[in-house]
Amino acid sequence: MQFFQHDVKTMAVGYKNCRDVLLEQAADDAQNIRKLQYQHGKGPYNIFILDTSSSLGEQGFTQLKETFIAIVDEYSKHPDIEENVAVIVCGRQTKFLRYYSNQYNDIKRCLDEVELGGPCPLATAFSISQGGLGEITGYSRIMGDFHVRPRLVLISDGKQTDLTDFDSEILPEVETHENSNILLQVTRALGRFHPIFCIPVGENPDLITLEFISAQSRGGKIINSDIARQFARYSKNMRTVSMLSFTMKNDGNDRERIMTSLVCTFPESEFTEMDQDDIFEICSRKPLYCSMEGIMEEIEDEQDLFNERDPNMPPLGSRVRRGRDWQWGNQDRFGPGTVVGHSKKGKLKNLIYLAIVLAYNEL
Repeated sequence: MQFFQHDVKTMAVGYKNCRDVLLEQAADDAQNIRKLQYQHGKGPYNIFILDTSSSLGEQGFTQLKETFIAIVDEYSKHPDIEENVAVIVCGRQTKFLRYYSNQYNDIKRCLDEVELGGPCPLATAFSISQGGLGEITGYSRIMGDFHVRPRLVLISDGKQTDLTDFDSEILPEVETHENSNILLQVTRALGRFHPIFCIPVGENPDLITLEFISAQSRGGKIINSDIARQFARYSKNMRTVSMLSFTMKNDGNDRERIMTSLVCTFPESEFTEMDQDDIFEICSRKPLYCSMEGIMEEIEDEQDLFNERDPNMPPLGSRVRRGRDWQWGNQDRFGPGTVVGHSKKGKLKNLIYLAIVLAYNEL
């Protein structure tokens, strides 16, 4: 397998100059990935960011390796899915360790080349991950009605250090507020289009940071390391959902109907309780897997939300509840909301929850 390596040079410069260097590296990585497309599988794309910094400790480093290997090993058990895996390490060196492939045995051995140590510039790792995310529609995969964007999977204790401190063995005693802000800005931008899954490892991980990173992304969440193998089955369960014989637009939150459809569609198959939970979650979160055009429309609406555009819609300040055509899972937390703006999507104005934004849990 061809393997490219180029470390970011240590630079005592501000974030803006450092960002330019990182974007240049991301462009180089993107070019190398395109050269290696022959080794890509046909399935979804996954970028793993593996924290190998000193703060993890030997026990945390062992836990990280076991978690990563468990996920990749589970991928190998479903060759029909052909998951693509890329690996970025974040520690003594922060770089792509492997570009996308489905050569799982080689991928599992890649950490043999890595030693524990160094700082943890997570913002740097997320910045260079852009080289593996492709253009606007690059590296997306379609499963039925589901548009699956490349996923970012962070396995870390969440203890970010200086963005510009790439090679130093000297760790700062306290993470600065500025570094934390940069990390959240970078992950927020990536999370607009891509899910970020965070797997906490180590003795005392920073769960607040990890939860915030995943929660502000599109469909991301915290994954406990003890269910890593189940997490690796997500694409398989998504393909199952894409083949179900009912209209999820209206029924995606009806668990009984989903399970009935599952049995009818796959009468000879058995699904574990955790698989069933995943299948129900995927159905209820289907709007998260819309096309890029749908995402861009959402962003456009968000930029100009707080206006009362349509006299046929409830005025701003009205109290409302979900209607029968609600299709956004538990985003309303099963409670009432307040109209704070009208959508531009006139074609949907007959559906109250599609044409307004709700402020939740006010009662």
